[in-house]
Order: sequence, then structure tokens, then C-alpha cells
Amino acid sequence: MIKYILLLMLPVFAFSQIPNPGFEDWTGINPDNWWVNNLEGVYQPVSKSTDAHSGTYAIKGEVIALGDYTYGPLVYSGNSVTSYIPIDQKYTKVKGYFKFVQQNPQDSFEAVAIPVGPDSITAIGIGGFTAEQTVNSYTPFEINLEYYSETEPGYIQIYFTISYDESSQAGSYFLIDDLSLSTEVTALEPASEVKSMDFNLKQNYPNPFNPSTKIDYQLPQNGFVKLVVYDNNGREIKTLVNGTQSAGSYSINFDGSDLPSGIYFYRLTTGAYSETKRMLLIK
Repeated sequence: MIKYILLLMLPVFAFSQIPNPGFEDWTGINPDNWWVNNLEGVYQPVSKSTDAHSGTYAIKGEVIALGDYTYGPLVYSGNSVTSYIPIDQKYTKVKGYFKFVQQNPQDSFEAVAIPVGPDSITAIGIGGFTAEQTVNSYTPFEINLEYYSETEPGYIQIYFTISYDESSQAGSYFLIDDLSLSTEVTALEPASEVKSMDFNLKQNYPNPFNPSTKIDYQLPQNGFVKLVVYDNNGREIKTLVNGTQSAGSYSINFDGSDLPSGIYFYRLTTGAYSETKRMLLIK
């Protein structure tokens, strides 16, 4: 299990913005204040690029070949895979600019942000962004953060990767530049007075999870219900519900003990209603 640890090298109050947000500062082959999965002299899926949105540099992550294997890029905020950026409020968005060149149709660019409580251990929300086709010019992206706890945040982790099939040809890559945190609020329609009677698929809890999580949903009427979990390539992993259910509220446990870490989706379908949500397994 990944154990979240306090980033001791930085004061908690040091900043509430992303360090090295434009990837201008590098030490050797690694960007300052970011952890990447480079192994100097062996493989380097993450590199400094002069193809920048602004400034001199951007960060490039590429699926590379090494012998009979392929390696995808991993980029984590902080000095290790378990490090976090200190924050002092509930930010609503992580924003930036990206390019994505897709070598294989199943490859996708993934960006995930996880707000964490002041204990630096408990995740209190999650957000994600996915690009599933080539984006040739720098384009804005947003990770919209959804909170499922009233706890005030103390930290946030951001990471980027490419989801790919290990049997695929190497070559897909992303470029990222000019990251920022935002408190912008998206305008919402007024809540319906009969919302409690609607179909409702809730965000799983806990999220991220290891190894199990609960998925709650609500049915306003009897009907045939299907609840399915998919991996990040759209492959069906597990069917949790497949049959007729009465109107009411339900809670289903999903166990990911036999699955690798990564992003998964769960979809509830009943009659004309269908909704999909994202969840994150971290081991």
C-alpha cells in the first residue's frame, strides 16, 4: 500500500500554488519539485521540451520501448510518489495547457488531482481529465475537483500519465505547461425539489481506495439494473449488479484486491437512465 507522508522539506504554509508550474526548473533529467519515473542511464519516459506554451520549457511524457517492453510516463507533484502540495482552501480546479499525440487508438492522456486532509493521509476528494484523441496544439484543460468530505484540505497531489496497452507500439506522448489552481465556481442549475426521487449514482467512498470501496445509488422505481466496472481502456472488469431491483437506496461493495493501481469507471444503467463515474485504486 502506498503510505502518504508529509513533505518534510517544505513548510506547510510555504505556498498555496503549484511549485514549478511551468516546468522551467530542472536538475539533470528531472523537473524540480516533481517526481518522474526516469531511471538515468536505463530509460527516460519524461523529458524537458522546448516546445512550450509559454516560457522556455514544458514537460514531455512519452511511451517508450525498451527491448520487448514499453514504459509509460508518470509525473507526480512533489519530490516522491507520495508527496503533496500544501494548500489552504478547497480549490475547485487544476488548470493547465497540454498537447497529446496518440500513436495507438486505445492510448489516452490522464490527469488526476487528489485533495487530502491536513493529516496528509486521508483523501477528501478527487478530480480527473482524460484526452482520448490527438490534440496537436496547446489547449487548455481543467481538472474539476469533487469533494466528498467536509474536512478542510491541507494538501493536494496531481499526477499525469498515459494509459496504454503494454503490447502497443511506443510513441504516444503529452506536453504539459502553465499549471495553476483555481477557485472558480461552475454555475449550476437550481436543485429540483424532487431530486430525492431521481435516479442517483453517487461517488464511491473512499476514493481513492485500497482495496475496497462502496458504491451507493438510488432508484425511484422498480426496474432492471446493471452496475458494471470498467478499466481505463473500456474493458469490462466486473459486473456488480445484473437483475431486477425495487425502488430504494442501495450500497454495493467493490473489491479491487486482484486489480492493479489505476483509474477505473463504474456505470449504472436502468431503463433510459445511464451514468458513469470515475474512481482511483492506489496500492
